[in-house]
Order: sequence, then C-alpha cells, then structure tokens
Amino acid sequence: VTVGGAKGYRWPAQGKDGKRPERLVTVVSSLLNPGTASFAVTIRMRTGAGDQNIIQKGQSTTSGGMFKIDMVRGHVICMFKGSQGRAAVRSAQAVWDGAWHTVRCQRSSTGVSIRVDGGAARTTAGATGSIANSLALAIGGKLRCNPPTVQCDYYVGLLDRVVVEKP
Repeated sequence: VTVGGAKGYRWPAQGKDGKRPERLVTVVSSLLNPGTASFAVTIRMRTGAGDQNIIQKGQSTTSGGMFKIDMVRGHVICMFKGSQGRAAVRSAQAVWDGAWHTVRCQRSSTGVSIRVDGGAARTTAGATGSIANSLALAIGGKLRCNPPTVQCDYYVGLLDRVVVEKP
C-alpha cells in the first residue's frame, strides 16, 4: 500500500485467538545472525495499536538466542537474548499515534539502545553474548505460535522499512 508517499506492507487488525502465518513476511539468511558483533535494526512504522510483535528472529526458548522489536501499551521494546544473557530497553514515548516513526534498536558488547525519530538514545547495560539461530526473521508477528499457549501477537499497522546492519 502507499500512505503519505511511503510504500509498505499493511497488517490489518484481527483477533489474537488464531494462528495466521500467512500474515508474516519471513526472511531466511545466515547474515541475520549477528553472533557477537554489534548490530542494529531500524524500522519505519505507523500504527494505532498497542501490544504486538513487530519483528522477531527466534523466540524465548530458541537455541542460539533471539532478538525482537515489540510494543507494550504503545511503547517500543528492543530485546536481545544471547549466550550470556538478556538485555532490553523501552522507548520513552508511545508511538501508537498513527504517525510514521523511525525506530532504531542497537546491540553492542556492553548493552542495548533505542532511538525513536532520531531523538536521544535510551540505553540498558548488559552483555547478551552470541545470537545465532536457524529460524527466519519474522516481520509482522511470531513465526511459531500456538494460541492460547503462545500468542501470535500479530503486528497491526504499516511498515515501509526494516534494515538489519552491522554499524
């Protein structure tokens, strides 16, 4: 779809009680396994909804760790879990206002940070260690869900950019 000159994927609202893997965009590449290197994930999003997964590679019990960007009550959370532990950071402001926002989550050897719309970074200290798993990067929800035990937490909104990079 095109909204305000930006082209992107649209994920419409739906109940969280079902499994709908066709809602996901998946990317399979070993290049998405950062290991111990510093890396960043940048998304450009627009939503009016609150609790949802935006992108995720791996899940909480995945061998090799995981990373994800999700939202709770409109605040974006960057979470990284690796061989040495887990670190997460939450945005100061809510972004469920229907406007376009650029969110950058970055993991280094000493912690994680989030930056929304180029503003000041919020950081959390903590080493995560290596992250490398065999699952695809899921854009728009969880790859493996089984309601009601594991909710799918599908994304509701628009995404026009997802960039994973080693800065």
